[in-house]
Amino acid sequence: MDGRIVLLEDGVSRSVPVQVGMTVLDVLRGQGLAPQVRCGGQGRCGQCRLLMEGPAGTRYALACQTEAEDGMRVHLGHPVAIGMEETGCDEARFERLLDRYGLDGTAADGRGGYGLAFDIGTTTLACRLHDLASGACLAQDSCMNPQVRWGDEVASRIDAAREGGLAEMREALVRTCARLAEGMLARISRGYGDIRASVVVGNTVMQHIAAGISPVSLGQAPFEPVSLFGDSHGFLSGLAPAWFAPVLAGNVGGDIAAGVLAVQLGADGSPDLFIDVGTNGEIVIADAGRALCCSVAAGPAFEGVGIACGMPAFPGAVSRVRVEDERLVSKTIGGVPPSGVCGTGLIDLLALMHGQGIIDDGGLMGSPVQMPAALQGRMEERSGVRAFVFDRGHDLYITQKDVRALQLSKAAIRAGVGVAMEAFGVSADDIGRVCLAGGFGTGLLPSSVIGIGMLPQCLEKKIVCVGNTAIEGASVALLSCGARDGMLASARRMETVELATHPMFPPLFLESLGF
Repeated sequence: MDGRIVLLEDGVSRSVPVQVGMTVLDVLRGQGLAPQVRCGGQGRCGQCRLLMEGPAGTRYALACQTEAEDGMRVHLGHPVAIGMEETGCDEARFERLLDRYGLDGTAADGRGGYGLAFDIGTTTLACRLHDLASGACLAQDSCMNPQVRWGDEVASRIDAAREGGLAEMREALVRTCARLAEGMLARISRGYGDIRASVVVGNTVMQHIAAGISPVSLGQAPFEPVSLFGDSHGFLSGLAPAWFAPVLAGNVGGDIAAGVLAVQLGADGSPDLFIDVGTNGEIVIADAGRALCCSVAAGPAFEGVGIACGMPAFPGAVSRVRVEDERLVSKTIGGVPPSGVCGTGLIDLLALMHGQGIIDDGGLMGSPVQMPAALQGRMEERSGVRAFVFDRGHDLYITQKDVRALQLSKAAIRAGVGVAMEAFGVSADDIGRVCLAGGFGTGLLPSSVIGIGMLPQCLEKKIVCVGNTAIEGASVALLSCGARDGMLASARRMETVELATHPMFPPLFLESLGF
């Protein structure tokens, strides 16, 4: 029987008709709201995964594989708030940064007021509201980047811009950032007129879109940005232009410049390593006198794209998996029932499966008789592919195909780190700290990182999970001209290694595929 479903976007809901046999993707296409899907709606790319409320409960599911049912509610753009506790911000580190750089520039005219710091990620937006006179963080919030409707990867955003979608993508971003800002200001009974300054950090593509600059040049050789930023651009309507952090290279953006400043990479003299794991894995090595960066195309597998039960790091994503008292135990973001598994959970799973003999050194899943007794009965076939079921109650599993995709991603990171260290002239033994940043840098277990071979064994005790350093760097830049100068100085001295043409990368990549 026909019926209606409710579509929710930017806080607005609308009821639309559905017919028997239609998928949610069919409905969205009929309304002109369909996300871009690389696989043509075959359920392979994961780009149409949306939050849905229906007879099966509240869960993330693929729109192309889900039948539209009467009464269903579908959230477009994943408008689920992510608590700032998930970002892993270090307030003590933030205070030390303010002490180092000084609270000096943004309220220099003596009028005081408030400022906004934005971290514009491909998937998630984070914002902090600061008192410019005292530096105090008065409110913070985050949500999904509404641009996910144009695809989960920066490549899909570049394609959308090439096809004339730049203005629409920018408008969606600005509208959502404005809503974040308005919500935080309301908490302290203030309005837009009290905002005196703002800072934006993000990867190179996101900063281009936020500034209204086409990112198309970043999708074609020689992959050069139109702007290196480190200056001001119009952003939120009605406010003064925002300061955009300098990008370090074509694929190493202002979010990495902010992160390098936040952790004071190499400041103590020894070479430190900074890694932000994502679809593009950014890697920086620096000591007191020199800095080098590179970007590796790790692919979207660690962000849940293309993984059978994968999802971004949203509430309900399994972020930790371990064996406890001969039972598999998992933890989800937000402590809510699991809907899928995100990157940190996938890394835990790979490490556990290899450690328990479920996959061999080459990544091949073993037969059930090879597994420990406590894990017997979890090997099944799903759509003709061998799979390991790690949560029967919620039907969550990882397939052999998933393992292969994750091997490619972790091998790319390992090879990129190897090339960067060789270009810098250091070995793993010389590294002082390994700073894992971003969402991965909040929840990763160093033992799991080493267990899957993403980094050399000797680095395990040097790994520091530093959390969302991008928003910290943005906040410090909002409050201190000295910090902005520090980011600009870092960008000027940064050397770049092009991994795509480096002769060491292919053999290191092949060597790194195993566990």
